[in-house]
This record gives sequence, structure tokens and C-alpha cells, in this order.
Amino acid sequence: MSITRLQQARQMYALGQLVSKSMDGLRPGYRGDDAYGGSAGTGGGNKGGHGPSDRDRAMGLQGKTGKTDKSLDSGGPGVDRSRGFREVDRSAVGQFSQYGKNVMNQSLDSLRPAFGFTDAARTNLITDWNGDLIFAHTTDQGTVVKWDDAADASAFVDIKTKDIDFGEPAVRKKIYKVYITYRGNATNVQVHYGVNGLAPTLTFNTINSDGSSTGSGSLAKCMPVNADVDDWLKAELKPSASINNINSFRLKLSGDGSNAIAADFEINDISIVYRLKGTR
Repeated sequence: MSITRLQQARQMYALGQLVSKSMDGLRPGYRGDDAYGGSAGTGGGNKGGHGPSDRDRAMGLQGKTGKTDKSLDSGGPGVDRSRGFREVDRSAVGQFSQYGKNVMNQSLDSLRPAFGFTDAARTNLITDWNGDLIFAHTTDQGTVVKWDDAADASAFVDIKTKDIDFGEPAVRKKIYKVYITYRGNATNVQVHYGVNGLAPTLTFNTINSDGSSTGSGSLAKCMPVNADVDDWLKAELKPSASINNINSFRLKLSGDGSNAIAADFEINDISIVYRLKGTR
């Protein structure tokens, strides 16, 4: 099968071969070096293979797919501002960081009782010019305060776990005990549990000074032991009533609203001892 001279020239160019001039002195199918940014010299195209071409740089600025262009950094080499290329807006990084903080603020918003008041109106958490989380509340006719993560004594602690089904929501379980490893003063810490999605209102037996269960009692403040702040104490919490044939289980640790939980109280881990029951 024969091909035309133009088709032959295009094939040669595609294979990297120099296209010979035709009788009229032109090279069919060849647009010249300037069209592809490949010749040496000055002018448009960032030629000679040194750095990205104008097209690549423009594509990078537009956020489209193109060659990696590190010269887009502010003040970096190869940025020709005389041709209208702007510097990259690095504030976008700060904007994404700000968005991440806003997401975190929404989660902190659920810690309303931890602020020490529950009935006062207050604003949402926002980030100030210094990167601190602040909010205003109506106590004392309007007060602006800054959030910090330093430990404070509080009677309004309210921590609930999710409804735990141990990965088998349809299988019945038996709960034997719960271990809470903590240090500090737990005298005013209330511990409740709930089953099958119900509110956690049920209690455990109290513990001895060494953390073992007494096997008796049914108190919300079941860990009346001021443990050393340097050593962890493992509290063995046995339910005051049998927890059998349940599908899910949850815990709640809270203050009583009047007697503050000590600032040195700290939880390391919580473990639940359970067994899956066979299907009938």
C-alpha cells in the first residue's frame, strides 16, 4: 500500500526523524521549533530544555494536569513576572489549616459541660488572630474566654462511650466486668452503664484500695480511691446485677454537678470483659 508524501513526512516526524524539505522548500507537517518550545535562543517558550515551558507553567497555575513545576514558588527561579505570571497564593495552605480547626471546633462544641456552666448562652468557638480558640458567654454579662487543655477540677464532666456491639450486633453477649486504669483522685467520679441502647443509669460494685472489686455495693461513685498520681491503679468494676443476653453496652463517666472531680484524675485505658453467646 502506498502512502502520500505528506503521510510519510508525518511518520518520519513522529519517529523523531528530520523531515526533508520538499521541492518548494517547505517541510510538510512540520510547524517549526517555536511552535513546540524546543529551539535554542530567546523569546516565548522557555526554550532549550531549561525549566518548564510557558504552557506547562500556565497549566500549573490553573491547577490543571501538567509537568511538576517547582519554579512556581514565590521568588523561585524561572518565574517570569514580566509575562504576567503571578505568584502562587500560599495562603491556601493557611485556609485549609483554618478549615481543619473549624472541624475541630465543632467537636469541641460538644464539651459544653466542661466549660463549667450549662445554662448560660454562649457563642460558637472561633479562632482568633493568634490561633487560640475563644468564645463568649453571658455569665457576668458577657465574658470572652480562651480554651486551654490544662487540667481543671470540674463537677460537669460527662463522658459517654458509643453503644458498643463488639462487631456482632445481632449476637447476644454476657458482660462479666469492666477494667478502668486510672490515677489521681477518683472519689467524685460517677460510673454508670447502659445496655441495648438505653441510657446509662445502672451501677457497679465498689472497689478496694488495691483496685479489686468488693463484690458488693451498688454506687455511682464506685471508685472511692485516691490513687497515687505517679502510679496507675486498675479498678475492677463488676456490675451490681448480671449483664446477660444483651446486644450492646455503653459506659458513662461523669460528675455529680456539685462535687468537682479532681484535676489530677486521669484515665489510661478501659477494657470490657465479655463473651459472645451461641445462637439458638
